[in-house]
Amino acid sequence: MTTTSEASVDSVFLSRHNNYSRSCSQCMLLRTTTATIRATVFTTSLTSSSSKSPTLKTTTLKTTTRLSSLFLNNRFALFRTQKSALTTTTTTCTFSSSSSSGFHHSATAASTHRANSNQPLSVTLLQSPKGAGRFTTKSVDRGKRQTAAISTSALVVFAASNKSESAININENNSTNSENIVTMVHPDRVKLINDQPILRDGNGPIVYWMSRDQRVNDNWAMLYAIELANKEKKPLVVVFNVVTKFLGAGARQFGFMLRGLREVESALEERDIPFKLLHGGDEPNVEIEKFCNEVSASAVVTDFSPLRLGLKWRDDFAKETKRSVRVVDAHNIVPCWVASPKLEVGARTLRGKLAKLYGEFMVPFPDTLPNVENKDAALHEKIKSVKTDWDGVLGQALERGKDVPEVTWAVPGEKAAMAVLDNFLTKRMNLYGLRNDPAKPQALSGLSPYLHFGQISGQRCAMKALEAKKGSNGKAVDVFFEELVVRRELADNFCYYSPKYDTIEGQQYDWAKDTLRAHAGDKREYTYTYEEFEQAKTHDDLWNAAQRELVYGGKMHGFMRMYWAKKILEWSDTPENALKYAIALNDRWSLDGRDPSGYVGCMWSIVGVHDQGWKEREIFGKIRYMAYSGCEKKFKIPEYIKRVNALVEAVQKNEVSYKSNPGAWEIGRDDVLPKVAKSDDGDQDERKSKKQKK
Repeated sequence: MTTTSEASVDSVFLSRHNNYSRSCSQCMLLRTTTATIRATVFTTSLTSSSSKSPTLKTTTLKTTTRLSSLFLNNRFALFRTQKSALTTTTTTCTFSSSSSSGFHHSATAASTHRANSNQPLSVTLLQSPKGAGRFTTKSVDRGKRQTAAISTSALVVFAASNKSESAININENNSTNSENIVTMVHPDRVKLINDQPILRDGNGPIVYWMSRDQRVNDNWAMLYAIELANKEKKPLVVVFNVVTKFLGAGARQFGFMLRGLREVESALEERDIPFKLLHGGDEPNVEIEKFCNEVSASAVVTDFSPLRLGLKWRDDFAKETKRSVRVVDAHNIVPCWVASPKLEVGARTLRGKLAKLYGEFMVPFPDTLPNVENKDAALHEKIKSVKTDWDGVLGQALERGKDVPEVTWAVPGEKAAMAVLDNFLTKRMNLYGLRNDPAKPQALSGLSPYLHFGQISGQRCAMKALEAKKGSNGKAVDVFFEELVVRRELADNFCYYSPKYDTIEGQQYDWAKDTLRAHAGDKREYTYTYEEFEQAKTHDDLWNAAQRELVYGGKMHGFMRMYWAKKILEWSDTPENALKYAIALNDRWSLDGRDPSGYVGCMWSIVGVHDQGWKEREIFGKIRYMAYSGCEKKFKIPEYIKRVNALVEAVQKNEVSYKSNPGAWEIGRDDVLPKVAKSDDGDQDERKSKKQKK
């Protein structure tokens, strides 16, 4: 969302935080000095268009002094102007520091005046140790709601009429004028899903039922749970329920998830937040309710998923429990229910809606996780007394799912996820323009397993990519942002508003369903069973290579997924079976299966979701067609098949290296630091390049 505030000022108050007394540092208010200069101040804004990713513009002061360097950083804040019945402009600034619990301290600047939009403004700069904050401005005189994201090193702009008297007050206990206190989590990111109260009697904890977003940091659901616990003066417990069966998942998926959750437990333990792993029951709503009763939980916070099974578990629990239940969309940048109230036609209709809301929702996470103020030692010890047998739980899951073995290249957990992101942004981002060439696998980010299991925040990935944006990779960042944000959030939109997202009936537009039915009886030159597809026993060497990449590598190149699914439609006896086969194969073998993006990918390929009608042909009708000959023109098929054969050989040898990774990259396993390994082809290309230079 774009809002740029411009003002002509007579005075600018500037200062350095380290020049102040310790008490001033604690309350985070700057003692200011005055310089009489003329300046034009632009608040940093997040600009966006329907076709490009948002652009971060740096705040600058156009003066003869060197002031702009003070504003260079990647912090964000939020400005909002709303109509009010009062002629009062109030700006509330709430900061996060490593020494405080989240946004506990606040500095409030208020002025009362008869505003004139043409009056010059005075600018006051406030500073916090970490520089992160959210700012809300209410003004009846401006009559407009404004939202902007601001990026500052530690300085924040507060503007008020220079003809008014402004008083800057410190409110450390947040006990007065609570309406002016801005929370860490945007209120529209949270939904109350039952009408039960928070149980305030006793010291029962707030329970965060972790599900889709399996991480400690950059997690709006975690932050909201901490915020609620501190507001209610309650302790916090994080719980995760592991089911024995989940939509065809095997050792590959359960192993990756459980190893990541083990890291979650360790990270929470460092922050004195107890974590409980529940396992053995396949009805999470029942297990969570049983646990809540055992600890006398006051309320439950959970994260959001648009998939039917997760929604059923959550809604059944909310109906049965006697305590308040809130759901937080911690997966999308713009909460699914805020981005759109209905099923979107496609990316072209959702893109603009998201763009208008980035400035409001793509705001910073705290640098450190806030402290939980009520640390119930007895409760913590009670939960710790029954230690999780991680090796036992993991062993059982691996044995149950041994038909789909783990992949050696995928290092699970938050640390590994951040290393993969850094690897991509610093080493491979410039290759992203080649992402549709299956023979160039390093061009892909490799983040999909981590995004699927919530081991990394999509918002963090987007913000890091925007920070890394420069002239040489600008187009690549724009395309990456489109795939990471618009397409992923479009997938959530589809699954949320079309509950039959994995069936032909999930396509809401009749043209696609009608054309598939009209051509269901067309003669097929080849037809295969599910088992033949799974074992890659078709006549097509390219399709077989894609299936083998999926089975042995746990991932399939994005471009090949489209060809793979469309050929399943062409070679199955009915469109219904084609969709069933494609979804079953993807859910069983892909590390990121059972995901909205996977369902939408199959639906796009087979049922024309988010697509348009094309020239009619046999079997496909008006569904978009893909041919082997088209792939020959787009990339070198023999190189792709050669790479897949090498991957299969490496996996069969249990080789732990880039050769067993469909993306042909790896991160170090000892210290989880990024490392890029050059392929043999890359070495040959480098030698050729040196010869050419000579």
